[in-house]
Amino acid sequence: DGSTERTAPWIKRAAIRLAAGCLLPLAGLALWALTLRVRQYGWTPDRVFAAALILTAACYAIGYLAAMLRRGNALRLLETTNATSAYIILATILALFSPLADPARIMVANQIARLRAGTVSIDKFDFLALRLDGARWGDDALRAMANAPDAAEATRARQALVMTQRWQANVPTLPGAADIAQKIALLPDDRKLPDALPDPAFWIAEFSNGLACLRPGGEKCAAVMVRVGPGPAESLKTPSPAFAAPTPPARRQCWCRIS
Repeated sequence: DGSTERTAPWIKRAAIRLAAGCLLPLAGLALWALTLRVRQYGWTPDRVFAAALILTAACYAIGYLAAMLRRGNALRLLETTNATSAYIILATILALFSPLADPARIMVANQIARLRAGTVSIDKFDFLALRLDGARWGDDALRAMANAPDAAEATRARQALVMTQRWQANVPTLPGAADIAQKIALLPDDRKLPDALPDPAFWIAEFSNGLACLRPGGEKCAAVMVRVGPGPAESLKTPSPAFAAPTPPARRQCWCRIS
C-alpha cells in the first residue's frame, strides 16, 4: 500500500516514481510494434497472446503512473492497481480459453478476411497456418475453400488438409494427376496404376521434397507391383498365371514399391 515507501529516503522515492513512469512508454512501444506486425501479416495465435500481455502491462503502467502523479498518499493507489489488474488478468485468461477470444478463431477469421479483401494473394496466403494453428475453425475454413470456384484456392486448400508438419509447406508444386501418371513406369507393364498413386496429395503427405522424377525434366519413376501373400513370385517380364487367375480380393492385395 506504499506505507513503507513513504518513509523511505527521497532518492528511493524518486527512483520509484521514475520506474513507474517508464512502464507506460514500454507498453506503448510493445503495442506499436504489435500493431505494425498485424497490419502487415494479420493476426496469429502468438500475436493474440502478445496483445493479452500488452493489455496486462498497460493496466499496471496506467495505475502506477497515476499513483506517481497523485499528491499526498500517492503510493496508496498501488494497492488498488494491483488488485484491479489481477481481476483483469483472470478475465483475459478466461476469454482466451473461450470461443469469445480464442486465438485460433481470431486468426482464422482475420486471415480469411484479408484474403477475401485482396490484402494477401492466393500464392502468399498461408494455408498451412489454418491447418496447424487454426484448430477446428481452420479445418472448417479449409474444407470450405477446397470447394471454392477458384481452382488455385481449392487445390492449395486440399493440399493443406493432408499436411501434418510445417516442413511440408516447402514441398515443390507437383504436376497434376494425369502428368504424374505419365511419369510413372509401371512394372509389369500390363498392370493398372492404382488410382491413389497419381494423386498429388499422396506425394505431398508422404515425401518432404517430392521425387526428382516428378519435377519438370526429370526421368520416370519405376513403380513395381509386388504380390503380397502366398503364391509364386511375380515376373516383371511375363505375367504370372497365378497372379492373373481370379482370386479372392483378400489375396490380391498389392503394394507399390517406388524407386
